[in-house]
Amino acid sequence: MRVLGLITGLDGSGFDMAMQNIRVRSTLTGTASVRGKDGKLAKLAAVSRRTELEFDGFVEGDGVPKAGDVLTYGEEDYLVVSAVLTAEKGRFQRYSVRAERSDEAEVNGLEA
Repeated sequence: MRVLGLITGLDGSGFDMAMQNIRVRSTLTGTASVRGKDGKLAKLAAVSRRTELEFDGFVEGDGVPKAGDVLTYGEEDYLVVSAVLTAEKGRFQRYSVRAERSDEAEVNGLEA
């Protein structure tokens, strides 16, 4: 089953996509640890979290986000770190995007 997704940029523009997959991954990018007098780990704490967003599906046209753009998913801004458009004869164009954000950092893309 395909679901039509709308992803918007900071300027409110968007693009229609028949999404096939979406993955949201949360990982720690930093930890801090404290060792006790015996040399064993006594405390372990999370310092920073990264959220990665990956999605793919079918699009028409070429008005899609590119690496360095900022897109909004839900209510969060993400920096596009890679984007791949695959076109094959006799098939729909397939588009894949990977974007990320870290903690509550302000997200700034490249100027157009």
